[in-house]
Amino acid sequence: MRCGLLCKTNPIKPNLSNGMAGSCYIFGAFWRTLECVWMTLEFHLRTAGAPPCPFLLLPAQNIITILAMEKDMDITKVVRQHLQMENFFTGGFMVRSSKASSESHSNEDKQVEAELEKIAEEVSKCRKCGLGSSRTNSVPGEGNTNARIVFVGEGPGADEDAQGRPFVGRAGQLLDKIIAGMGLKRSDVFICNVLKCRPPDNRDPRPEEIISCMPYLQTQIELINPEIIVALGAHAARSLLNNNLPIGQLRGQFHEYYTGIGHPSIKLMATYHPAYLLRNYSDDNRKRVWEDMKKVLAELGLAVPKNQKHQNNLS
Repeated sequence: MRCGLLCKTNPIKPNLSNGMAGSCYIFGAFWRTLECVWMTLEFHLRTAGAPPCPFLLLPAQNIITILAMEKDMDITKVVRQHLQMENFFTGGFMVRSSKASSESHSNEDKQVEAELEKIAEEVSKCRKCGLGSSRTNSVPGEGNTNARIVFVGEGPGADEDAQGRPFVGRAGQLLDKIIAGMGLKRSDVFICNVLKCRPPDNRDPRPEEIISCMPYLQTQIELINPEIIVALGAHAARSLLNNNLPIGQLRGQFHEYYTGIGHPSIKLMATYHPAYLLRNYSDDNRKRVWEDMKKVLAELGLAVPKNQKHQNNLS
């Protein structure tokens, strides 16, 4: 499994013309890497049943929580670094590097389906964070395994938790209307969330929960290998793009999601979450989402449907 969080957004550009500044940057990078090694070694030693190491007394989640309290610490960057080290030590599932040829398409689709089912099984057994114990059902995701578009939300709600399926409540009904307005069916796309279990009271995802769930999402995206990811809401967009910008600044333009160094990027369009539209319904917000979806259709070379029935009822 390749790391799915590398991104060109907000690159670090140290000024090495100043010796002190360059030294501080190198030391800082070394220290951040050491923190990631610390967290990863602690996790794998615990998994292997090894006795506690005196140098690894703090559990990884405590370190993440401490770092999250620092005002100048980019918690998303900490999550990324931890996942990169986790990826280095563990490897992952089968990943297809490009769309299959017509001759091998059927066999590869079966492989992808099998791998996605394997992920769903892993998610159902997952207890890496507290959500695994409080949920009713896990919600790994569903849809077309050869989809050109993957929709990613932040996490399941009460209806999703009850049924074990993504976007089946009121927000899901609105998402269905959005997809229909694009001239597509729900079965044409793949739908999932960053978190695979419902946070209590639909609260915001916590850093340690994102760390636990992100590898599942990364692998799903790599297996499906879509042409475009649509990030629904700020939490999904920030988790995938490694930044803390508000959704109003992220939407309306394509970003690049990188599945790994040396591999082609996937275009990502951020837009408002359907639940946000339900809470803050206005013609302007509805039009903004539709403008985002028209850009997705144009990028895929698909015509904008002339039928306005669904486009005028995104509410």
